[in-house]
Amino acid sequence: MTSKLMQIDKITVKRGGQTVLRHLSLSVNPGERVVIRGVNGAGKTTLLRACLGLLPLESGRIKFHGIEVGSREWLNMKRTAAWVPQERVLHNFPVSCREVVAVGLAGYKIKRRKIKEAVDSALRAVGVQHLADCSFHRVSGGERQKVSLARCIVQGADILLLDEPTSSLDGDSRLRLVTLTEQLSRSGRAVVVVTHEQSLFPPEHWREYNLAGGILC
Repeated sequence: MTSKLMQIDKITVKRGGQTVLRHLSLSVNPGERVVIRGVNGAGKTTLLRACLGLLPLESGRIKFHGIEVGSREWLNMKRTAAWVPQERVLHNFPVSCREVVAVGLAGYKIKRRKIKEAVDSALRAVGVQHLADCSFHRVSGGERQKVSLARCIVQGADILLLDEPTSSLDGDSRLRLVTLTEQLSRSGRAVVVVTHEQSLFPPEHWREYNLAGGILC
């Protein structure tokens, strides 16, 4: 039996002594699009951070390709998942957009020319190749989101975890970002979005959940 790309099995997570996620389960297959909605403070960011092994679990397990997060094997698989945090977390990096994308290749033994080619290709894929040498903190919020998506692409991640990716965007930019994530999923990448938005991410294209009271429904 083939393992799921991501399998969350009855996890419980506490923050500051309070239970934020309660026996939560979710599975995601390659190429799937999943949107998880919830109000501010519902635990959406906590869920993504737990998936990346950045928060301890009180109980339960999270696996990627059958490998448990936090295990020795997981240390060699961290490129499986790529995280785009909320825009307000991203904007203060005093580096170029090209350098932000190149972070996705950190640790690889790749020649500088190949890195440049891969970064340029990823920037073209999201439509911001013209920003390659611009300072990351000086471009718009929507452009920063696209640059961060380019980092995920160049990383070669199998699953993208996006935290409120449309929160700082205007109407047209929101729709373009939704279209872009759907295009990325067609290449076999899974996409998981957490958001408070109610009208974006159409149900005919996305598997929908609501996060409330620490559980998915």
